[in-house]
Amino acid sequence: MTKWFWTSVLILMLATAGLAGCGGNSNGVGGTGSGGTGSGGSGQATVKVIDVFANDLAWDDSRQQIYLSVSSFAKSNANSIEILNPATGSSSEALVVGSYPDLLSISANDQFLYVGLDDASEVVQLSLPAFKIANTFALANDQLLGVSAGPGFALDIQAARDSDGTVAIDTGYPDTLPTASGGVVIYDNGVARPSALCGGSVCGPYGNVFDSILWGPDDTVMYTADGETDSWDFFSVPVDSQGFGALTDYFGVTPWSRRIHYDTVTNYIYDDNGEVINPSTGSVVATFNDPTAGSIVSSFITTSRMIPDGTLGLAYFIGQTKEQSNTASYTVETFDINLFTPVSTLIISNVIGRPTRLIRWGTNGLAFASSGVNPDGSSDGQVYVIEGPFVTGSKSH
Repeated sequence: MTKWFWTSVLILMLATAGLAGCGGNSNGVGGTGSGGTGSGGSGQATVKVIDVFANDLAWDDSRQQIYLSVSSFAKSNANSIEILNPATGSSSEALVVGSYPDLLSISANDQFLYVGLDDASEVVQLSLPAFKIANTFALANDQLLGVSAGPGFALDIQAARDSDGTVAIDTGYPDTLPTASGGVVIYDNGVARPSALCGGSVCGPYGNVFDSILWGPDDTVMYTADGETDSWDFFSVPVDSQGFGALTDYFGVTPWSRRIHYDTVTNYIYDDNGEVINPSTGSVVATFNDPTAGSIVSSFITTSRMIPDGTLGLAYFIGQTKEQSNTASYTVETFDINLFTPVSTLIISNVIGRPTRLIRWGTNGLAFASSGVNPDGSSDGQVYVIEGPFVTGSKSH
């Protein structure tokens, strides 16, 4: 069982924009020592801190649980996938899957969980709800593209939007610059489609760089972005049964973005730096902006992580402001996804390391994983589960 606890997390909630029907901008301070509620102009939140060093998180809406890829450096259940109930903070099961499980992606109808094994250059396909290994397949980039750049790892994994057995995998090489030099391959139940995207330096001195990938509204189009070079390319590419078609390149769109995200309600793409992209034109149509602190890019000194939710009409960011530099405090900020204006702010202190992934779960939940280094040099991290009206934008009266 996972150890979880209410920790000494200080939570400050600040209303940065009024919501219809609710007044007041009072600030609230959450309890410390018992961990967690914060109240203010935009509602309340509780935070559970799960003592698990997880590389990634994936939400299973069918079963109302979060899957954690537990680091090789974790205190317990290392190299496993662990099931977390975010409502209670308890775990029910852990399954060892191989050396250094990292990125996760859950399939369209929650039938499979795809797990990247960084040390093995493989991807594991777990069947759900059985929670058993259904398939393990090697990354096929070298064979398809006729290159050999050494053992690769899954730099990004995106299960298809319609077909449970289909997944796209972006391969990186740890000792190659740019890292995203392995290209992108689509697999159907572990079998690679023949037409792949060749990426990075293995395709020549001016090869395209694909750091982040995602599916569009269905399985017939993919989008990808360059987050390593100063070209800042955003790409659109059609998909068929053979793999990828002709690539369309939009230059200078996604500056140094870690990851891009697609929202099926707005049909826009969002990057971790705050840009909003129209994928049909490859143009930036807006940028999330907080007038009290400048743009989201300049007010967060560390690379932020974000997740959009068009159904709730909100976009969520977590990062560290200039004032939080050299501290263990981080800010979660919500924005109106249509107006691109700030709604509310949640400040969480005593975070181990830096946030590495932010997800939405349930009707009113967020969760993020963190990773850092202890004073003795050992790697460590935790999972932070946020729940309450803060997530939905509701006000506390």
